[in-house]
Amino acid sequence: MRTVAFVHGVGLGNEKFLTVRIGNKWQQEMTLGDEVELFDHEAGGQRGTAKVLDIWVGRVDRLPSSLLELEHDPLARTFSGLMVSLAGAYGRMVEPHEFVTALVLAPVREGSPMPEHMVVG
Repeated sequence: MRTVAFVHGVGLGNEKFLTVRIGNKWQQEMTLGDEVELFDHEAGGQRGTAKVLDIWVGRVDRLPSSLLELEHDPLARTFSGLMVSLAGAYGRMVEPHEFVTALVLAPVREGSPMPEHMVVG
């Protein structure tokens, strides 16, 4: 089972949520219906599992607003907010033309209580 780690609160309370990752590695390694572990680096442990509902790959500036509104981090639900979030998570500025993979996830099992901030893997 693949592990997905986060910088900001993962949104396990939501029916489904989005996480955006630079590049297409996640698309190549996952298929719809896969179950993934949600990992919290700050707390040092696994925080539940989620099922992959959808996978979108394309330029970050073309991410549909219908997906962006599902972003787990409320501050990243706008294009400018997402760009700031990605820069913080990856330690560099992200260009609007860069390709990203967006995963729509649905919680399957919750682990320990989810802290406010998590680290991107």
